[in-house]
Amino acid sequence: MSLQEELNLKLQESTTTTNATQDKFKWLKSEFVLFKNTGERTDHLQKYYDALLSIKPTSTDVERVFSVSASFCTKIRSRLSDKSLNALVILKFFYNKSKK
Repeated sequence: MSLQEELNLKLQESTTTTNATQDKFKWLKSEFVLFKNTGERTDHLQKYYDALLSIKPTSTDVERVFSVSASFCTKIRSRLSDKSLNALVILKFFYNKSKK
């Protein structure tokens, strides 16, 4: 298979995936249109709205991640890449979670 054929195949796959994703959310778009016209939320929209209201607006998780990453990124280990640092932080959280 030539490079041009391979590129065309990947482009076709990406447009198919995009169309499938758009079809998945077609019902949601129609519910938003209904809300815009009537001003009343459907059951699905009300559930999403309630779920969004339940998210706490805090930054403690972010501060915790910075604290953990500071333990990895020291003067001695200052050349860690972003990917490596991210992987180490994720592994530490996974290890601590599995320990409990």
